[in-house]
Amino acid sequence: MNGAKMCTCSRPMRVCPFPLDIDSELTEKDDAMAGVAGILDEAEAFAAAARDCLRAALENEENERHETVSFFMRFHLEELEMEEAQVCFGTEDPGALSAREMVDALAFLRFGVFGNAEEERPGLLLDLGFSRDITDEVLAVTMDCEKRVMNVAHES
Repeated sequence: MNGAKMCTCSRPMRVCPFPLDIDSELTEKDDAMAGVAGILDEAEAFAAAARDCLRAALENEENERHETVSFFMRFHLEELEMEEAQVCFGTEDPGALSAREMVDALAFLRFGVFGNAEEERPGLLLDLGFSRDITDEVLAVTMDCEKRVMNVAHES
């Protein structure tokens, strides 16, 4: 995240059920951390907005993110062994899933909050993917504080 030092909470906790990265630039400011706390309260809503964006991308070939998201899904359907794909997608026949069902199978793997100089408000990065025991590939969704998706990237 922009090469900045990060504070990392990688051990799931009761109040943080996902790995969390916070830009150290933000941790030095009380008002910024108050904003981060508000963002964390809505982490699942951010994840839902990210999933909505991914569904829309898969369902519409004209969507600017379609190729990225569809390649990610094809990779997991075609490159993994059948047993691994079945675990990832949670079904005996992963190839029969709809776009909605494929996106629903994604796990919320990591949440990052970073300084966003353009908006003078934090930016967010959500990693969505499948079992880390099977694949290290993720869809990295960058968002603003208003739950608008700014970018989607397939990363490993």
